Amino acid sequence: MSKWMAGFASAVVAAAMVTTVAAPGQVAAAEQGDWPKIIKSYDAVREALSKDDAAAAQKAAKAAEPGLKGLHGDAATVKALQAAAAKVAGTADLKLSRMAFGEWSRGLITLVAAEPQAQKGVLAFQCTMTKTYQKWLQLAEPLANPYWGSQMLRCGNKVAIAP
Repeated sequence: MSKWMAGFASAVVAAAMVTTVAAPGQVAAAEQGDWPKIIKSYDAVREALSKDDAAAAQKAAKAAEPGLKGLHGDAATVKALQAAAAKVAGTADLKLSRMAFGEWSRGLITLVAAEPQAQKGVLAFQCTMTKTYQKWLQLAEPLANPYWGSQMLRCGNKVAIAP
C-alpha cells in the first residue's frame, strides 16, 4: 500500500470514529450541551418550589433559561419546555410557577429519558396527588415535592425516568 493510500485510509477511519449519528427519535448528547448544568439549574427551581419560595424559583428559572436555548430534539417538546421555564421565570405566583414547572418537567423528562448520559445521578419521582404533570427530577434524596411544598413535602414515590 502506498504512503498516500495508507494516509487516506487512516483519515477515513479517524473521521468515522469522530462522527456519530443519533438513532431516529434520539438526540446525540453533544447536541444537548451540558446536561449536568441543565439539570442542576432545573433542580434549583425544584428545590425552591419544594420550599414554597416563589421568588427563589423565579430567580433560579431566569438563571436556567440561557442553558435551555441550545436544546435539540422534538421541536414541540423543546419549545414547550422553554416556554414553561419562561413562565416560571416570569411569575412570582407560587401556584402558576408550580403548574409551569410541571410542563417544564414533562419536556425535560422526555429529553432525558432518550439520553442515557443525561440520566447519570438523576432521580425521578411522581406524586399522584397533583393535578398537573405528576413527575419531576431531582439530584439527591430525600424526595422533596415541588408541587405541594410544605403541605406534602414527602408525598411521592421514586419512579423510572420515563415520560
